[in-house]
Amino acid sequence: MDGYVTKPIRTQELFAELDRLTGNPLHEREAPSEPAPAPTAEPFDCAAQLDRVEGDVELLADLIQIFLSDLPRQVDALRKAVGEQDFKGIEREAHRLRGSAGSLGAPGVSAAAARLEQSCREGIYSAARVGWAELEGEIVRLESALRDFHPEAAL
Repeated sequence: MDGYVTKPIRTQELFAELDRLTGNPLHEREAPSEPAPAPTAEPFDCAAQLDRVEGDVELLADLIQIFLSDLPRQVDALRKAVGEQDFKGIEREAHRLRGSAGSLGAPGVSAAAARLEQSCREGIYSAARVGWAELEGEIVRLESALRDFHPEAAL
């Protein structure tokens, strides 16, 4: 492996890395010269995600729908693992949710899931319960924001 592109994949960065590795420009775009913007306090950064999908509103709506359709399964699995004090299960599901929320541009859910994941690694159940409550709140905020963008999305 001679190159690396971090998630979430940004088209310009991917093409720039391919160009660098092959020495053969695949397109006319230039690599972005500035770093990605820092996460906002908003549960979902719609403008950044639209930029990421190059303004394709339908694609973003599809990504939101996929996320929302899988969210109940993830929440149920987390709720069950927390109820059973299953640290491995909580950590696994929190990791999955952190990744999918991060890819969708949901910094609040992603950060709360990361904290929950960390509390499980440390084996602190009281912190995991607090982390789960925080994550649930962030999920509610995110669902509302996503429905504002894509109101017909249903769980």
